[in-house]
Amino acid sequence: MISYFIFVLFNFLNFLIYKNASFDFDSASHIFAGKNNRRFSHSYRFGVKLPVIKLYEIFYSKLNFKNNFYRFVNFLLINTSVLIIYFSPKYIDPSNISIFLFLLIINSPWLNPSTSSSEMYESVILILLISLPYLVQNDLLTLSILSFGVFILIFLKYINLIYLFPITFYYLELGYSLYVLFFVFAILSLFSFSTFKKSKRYISSRRGFFNVKTLKFILSNKIFIITYSSLIIFVFFNAEIIGQLFIGTSLLITFLQKQFFSYFLINTSTLLIFFNSQNSTYVESDKLFLTFCLSVITFLSIINYYNFFRTKDFFVLVRSLQKEDVSGDKKILNEQVKCINELILNNEKCFFLGTDTPLLLELSSLNLINNYFNQNHLYYWSGVDDPVYEIISEIKTNSPVFILVSREMDFFSLDEIEKLEYVLLKEVSHLKIYKKITV
Repeated sequence: MISYFIFVLFNFLNFLIYKNASFDFDSASHIFAGKNNRRFSHSYRFGVKLPVIKLYEIFYSKLNFKNNFYRFVNFLLINTSVLIIYFSPKYIDPSNISIFLFLLIINSPWLNPSTSSSEMYESVILILLISLPYLVQNDLLTLSILSFGVFILIFLKYINLIYLFPITFYYLELGYSLYVLFFVFAILSLFSFSTFKKSKRYISSRRGFFNVKTLKFILSNKIFIITYSSLIIFVFFNAEIIGQLFIGTSLLITFLQKQFFSYFLINTSTLLIFFNSQNSTYVESDKLFLTFCLSVITFLSIINYYNFFRTKDFFVLVRSLQKEDVSGDKKILNEQVKCINELILNNEKCFFLGTDTPLLLELSSLNLINNYFNQNHLYYWSGVDDPVYEIISEIKTNSPVFILVSREMDFFSLDEIEKLEYVLLKEVSHLKIYKKITV
């Protein structure tokens, strides 16, 4: 029990490091959707993070928590994962190397616990479903919790349907009758197919084995990637078949998303440590290898901690590991907000075009007339056949006084705005403010 409180304390110290980080685009988008769920359309639905948005609606729309509150939830979820792993009846790691590895990796800027991600919730659900038969003795209750857990898992991301294979195999091996569960799975598959159809444009945009961001991350974090990959190989080939199925499925989902960095590694990392902590076949040389991995990750983490205290912003550190320099973004954001507040009155209608949700999050008083608040959602996830026509139609119908453009996507030409009789009034870095010529 004392060890667990040490783990919680370590988690808390890391939470203090990332709790006030600047917001990335995804996190800002989740928060904005939660705060304004009734005002704007978005693409969060069955299989696309909708449970997270509904939770944020409670946090931010009803309870009015600060924007960074979800990070405290992440802190609680990490502690929950540690709780499940450490107090599992099958936990056999007296030196706690597994837990310390987990804590260093999950709290690191490589996996980025400061971001809002469905994977934080998925990882807890996965190891809970694996532990369930040992925690609950009643078969009916076990299957009920299993069905609900699977439902939430797929509700978060439709690609998690692939986890049905190891889950089904696992419970059949334990002697459970899964007829009811198969029925639930079939219904979930139909829902997921509907979401898949609307996401075709996004899926077709993911070309190549890895995307550019992943390649940059791999090339700039070679020692971490080599150590982490070695750990995956070691645990995978030493695990029982059920562990191999879950770890392999998690890796498959990661590769299908063409991302091998940040929060996409949370599920794999959690499953690795979960099964590693239950392996009773390790000999002395195996323990030495795990200790070596822990030593390397610890050394790299010390460097990361040093860089954090130098930059003072966890988000800047995260992006630097992806070969991006965002050290000046916070200053630019403040300048943009100041400029907008000086130029635009609260009652003047505005249309926002782009993907700059951190900027949107700072402009709660703007009278936005958008349907979709995020251009990314409209283009990739809405299923709208002609997003350009959709944008132009909205502007013509609502006739906003100002059009704000920040981090726009390539599919929409800004020449279209000038054709609608808007003139560029002000430019602050990547923000462009257009005003209607005749109001």
